[in-house]
Amino acid sequence: MNHRDDSWEDTPRCRQCNGEFEFVKAQGPVETYRCVSCGLEMVGIMTPPIEEFIKFLGPRGKLRVRWDGKSAGAKEAHALRQLAPELQAKSVPEALALLRSKSEWVFEELTRGQAKELGQRATALGLEVSTEFPDAQ
Repeated sequence: MNHRDDSWEDTPRCRQCNGEFEFVKAQGPVETYRCVSCGLEMVGIMTPPIEEFIKFLGPRGKLRVRWDGKSAGAKEAHALRQLAPELQAKSVPEALALLRSKSEWVFEELTRGQAKELGQRATALGLEVSTEFPDAQ
């Protein structure tokens, strides 16, 4: 980024002298550049475009956690507090009040790996689980 006018350009400019950078070395995703005019070094971490990263993660889906009975009891509230970050900050009575009108808790935007791990934890706590993903793998 050119620091004088905040515009993006192919070749970054030095923030001290506005000189051009030359490539020095790369170690994994970390690349080092040096200003040809004043010697200032710039280090950057190279990442793929976000679209590639999201594609690499795979499809996102839902994990539905259900319990026996029509409404949640203290056992279910205690179990869900171990799984859901938004319930962990609540006391058991607060979580129970929130869950009383529900017959399931839905975790959204999970990768398959996250859904599998969370599903195993939920099952170990005595809860029923099912997953929903956009593709049929």
